[in-house]
Amino acid sequence: MQDNGTRLRFRDPATGQYTTTYNQVLGGDGIGVAVSGGFNAAAHVPNVLVASVPGAIFISGDGGQNFTQLAAGLPQLPFFVRVARDASPAVDAFVTIGAAPAGFFRWRAGDLAWANVSGILHWQDSNQDTQGFVTVDNAAPILLRNLATHPLSANVWAAVSNRFTYMTNNGGARWLVGVQPRPPGSASASLSVPSAEPPLPRAAQSFRRLRRSTAA
Repeated sequence: MQDNGTRLRFRDPATGQYTTTYNQVLGGDGIGVAVSGGFNAAAHVPNVLVASVPGAIFISGDGGQNFTQLAAGLPQLPFFVRVARDASPAVDAFVTIGAAPAGFFRWRAGDLAWANVSGILHWQDSNQDTQGFVTVDNAAPILLRNLATHPLSANVWAAVSNRFTYMTNNGGARWLVGVQPRPPGSASASLSVPSAEPPLPRAAQSFRRLRRSTAA
C-alpha cells in the first residue's frame, strides 16, 4: 500500500492467535518495509521489522506491536524513505539512503546507530575517485533515488541517481559508478573493471531494473 500506509496483522495476547486480516496500519505516503531473517521462536515473530514514513525509520522487535524511531547516525531523510535488507545470513542487515547530506547507510540488529557506508566512489569514465556520494569535482552532493540488495550475495548493494548507477560488492567500502551511454556518432571508448572488483551479473540485473523504473 502507499496512500493508506502499510497494513499489518498482530498476535492477540488474549488468545495467542494472529488476526486473520491485516488490520493494523502504519505510515502513509512514502513508506517502506523490511523484515529480518531471524525469528523469535517464543513470540512467533521476526526478530526485527523495519518500517519507514516520510523522513523517518522505525524499528520493531516484537512483531510490530511497538515501534521505536531509530534516527541515530542518519542525516535528513528523503520523503520516499527506501529500505532494503541484505538477506545473506552472514549479514542480515538493513540499508537505506540519506538526502542531506546524501549517503548510503547500514543498520544491523543490536547496533545503536546507522553506519555511513558511502565509502569511495570510483568514476569509470574519468578514472577518478571521490569520497562519498558527491560529484567528481566535489561540487555537489548526489541525490540517490532508489536502492537494491543482492538476494544471495553478502554486501552486494546498488543505488541509482538521476543519471548514474552505483554498485558495491564489499559492503560500501568502494562503489563502482556506471558509465553513461555515449551519444550516436561520438568517439568510442573501452573500459574494463579491475580484477580486484569482479563483475557481479546478478546485481547488475537489479541495477538495470532500478534504472528503468527510475527513468519511467
